[in-house]
This record gives sequence, C-alpha cells and structure tokens, in this order.
Amino acid sequence: MIGMVVVGVAGLSFVYVTDFLAVRGWSMLVLLYAREVLDAAFLQEPQSRLLLVFTTYFFIVIALYWGAWPYRMRDWMEWMGKKKIRFTLLGWGFVFAGLIILTTSFAY
Repeated sequence: MIGMVVVGVAGLSFVYVTDFLAVRGWSMLVLLYAREVLDAAFLQEPQSRLLLVFTTYFFIVIALYWGAWPYRMRDWMEWMGKKKIRFTLLGWGFVFAGLIILTTSFAY
C-alpha cells in the first residue's frame, strides 16, 4: 500500500511540480560535486585553496537555500530576466572567477 502511494506521489510530482524537482535536482548535484571539490582541497596549502573553498561554500549555501525554497530560484530568474545586463554581469562574474581559479592553479 505504501509503495503505491510513493509511486503515485512521484508520478504526480513530475506532472505538477516540474520546476521544483529541477531545482532540487540541481541542488543535489551541486552538493555532490562540492563534496568532491572539498575533498580535493583537503590538507592543501591555505593560500592555494582559499578561493576554491570559498566559492564552493558559496555554492553550497545557495544550493541549500534553493533546495529548501525552490520557488525562490524561479523568482530570482524572473528578476534576472527583466534586464539583459543582469545575466551578462552574472556570466562575466563566472568567467572572472574561473580565470582567477585557473590562474592560481598555475601559480603554484
């Protein structure tokens, strides 16, 4: 009986709460990847891992927040979409952070 209820809830949630499942799935992937990144940075020199660990913890906090309240991500995406410059600045921020991490990885 309980198995049928679980299957029913799973099936209905794919139909009625698709954006919530996508956000929660993204949050789970971020948390799984963050574990690997933090394990790789464990026992490394503090200067070389500070930026990587900081950005990883930032994404952990965001993933936990959006995983708990997935509608907040939808609201944030709607807010970001109102002006094109917001997505452009976010993209350039990711490029800049990636270049800094890449540069610091070759510095040691």
